[in-house]
Amino acid sequence: MALINRRALGSMVRTMGTAQTVAHITESLGRTREGESGHLRPEDFSIRDLAESVVEGGREWVDSMNPARGEDAMESSGVDSTAFANIIGQIAITKTMEAYRSPAFSVSAAMRTMPTRLSGERIPGI
Repeated sequence: MALINRRALGSMVRTMGTAQTVAHITESLGRTREGESGHLRPEDFSIRDLAESVVEGGREWVDSMNPARGEDAMESSGVDSTAFANIIGQIAITKTMEAYRSPAFSVSAAMRTMPTRLSGERIPGI
């Protein structure tokens, strides 16, 4: 597994534009209409590289959040971090759904199937 580096992300933003880059990455992280996983994994990204690449003035923006600088991050200049937030949101959704679909999370393993004379399936709570 190789990280998608800052240079590749920056090139993508320059050639495709920020909106197209966000759409491409979020689609590649999510599930296709056929239910298959996208070809990118959350582990493929460095959060810092992502922020520095998709946010205009990203390197300075990331540096402004360094607590060692002694500044309050809220006092930094107005930066549009919407693209970054959208991608990070999709990364969080993807990781959550991976855990949710994990066999360890499956309730069906803890439940036994009971034969019945009823037709159909009974689903608790429905």
